Amino acid sequence: MDSDEETDSNVIDQKSVELGESADSPSTQAYLKFLNSCLAGGGATLIDSSIERLSSKSRSSPCMLGIDEAGRGPVLGPMLYACAVAPVSKIASLKEMGLADSKQLTEGKREDLLKEMLKECNWVAYTIHAISPMEITEKMLSSQKISLNTISQDAAIGLIRSALDQDVNLAEVYVDTVGKAEVYQTYLKSIFPDLNIVVESKADATYPIVSAASIFAKVTRDRLLLRWPKEGRGPVPAGTAIGSGYPGDPVTKQYIRMCMDPIVGFPPLVRSSWATAQILLEERGVKFVWEDEVEAEEAKTRGKKRLSERSAKIFGFFKSAPRSDHHTKRQPFFVTAGLSSVENF
Repeated sequence: MDSDEETDSNVIDQKSVELGESADSPSTQAYLKFLNSCLAGGGATLIDSSIERLSSKSRSSPCMLGIDEAGRGPVLGPMLYACAVAPVSKIASLKEMGLADSKQLTEGKREDLLKEMLKECNWVAYTIHAISPMEITEKMLSSQKISLNTISQDAAIGLIRSALDQDVNLAEVYVDTVGKAEVYQTYLKSIFPDLNIVVESKADATYPIVSAASIFAKVTRDRLLLRWPKEGRGPVPAGTAIGSGYPGDPVTKQYIRMCMDPIVGFPPLVRSSWATAQILLEERGVKFVWEDEVEAEEAKTRGKKRLSERSAKIFGFFKSAPRSDHHTKRQPFFVTAGLSSVENF
């Protein structure tokens, strides 16, 4: 397969997602463009919203907003946060669609529901936040670690603000919980004191507007995972199965073992901050010793020692210490590989 064919295979077109007659609606066209933008960016973190296409009548009516996520637990792929927005008066219409928790529906039913909601873009809208695996990894492994709960809550807050910024008359907000429902609800209320906010476990099975959000999140994640660019999958043969993306899936475990490079680690598809990936890196990765970290730790130790001795000479804190063997002896891997340090570029 040539490079052009490989690129085309990553493109989500109207036929491949089987959106049928709704493919001509503005919301559908924008949704497809959003999916392709995510893939073209190698799984970049992006946000898309169809709220601007709500009719002015719908937007000014008392509206309900539901929030749900897909892909919180997997070691592969993005985490999707989505909200659905509709007038409160349309609750019966949402129920007639047969909306339910997306995980309890067949793939075909989820596709049909998404198609129907995109078609009814004058009264039901979405905002989708695709959080890339690389962003999740960077935040969770940064020096000032950001937990997955915080990432999730920040995404939910952003979805609510997006609706308010687009002049939606929000009357009711329903959120599927992250952590303890009462704590999360109190936190959201402190940020949006004028909103009626309900946070519950399994809200996607109770409130149709949250069910709608779960459809947007689940279908979008599934499509992105299915069409993830080849260059973002790592050094594996074309067509290598990746499984469901969950750590317990044997197919996913096999893929993670295959795609790991002992030096650079994992490709962009993998959340390197997950224990599944961390353990594999410890077992099979090349051991690195970062000299700046060692020096910082040694300086910290020296400082503590001098403080404990209550040295009277303040300049003693800045006195250079002899370099240890650790700095003068290069790691065997770099010697055999013929690699050297570069200081001047």
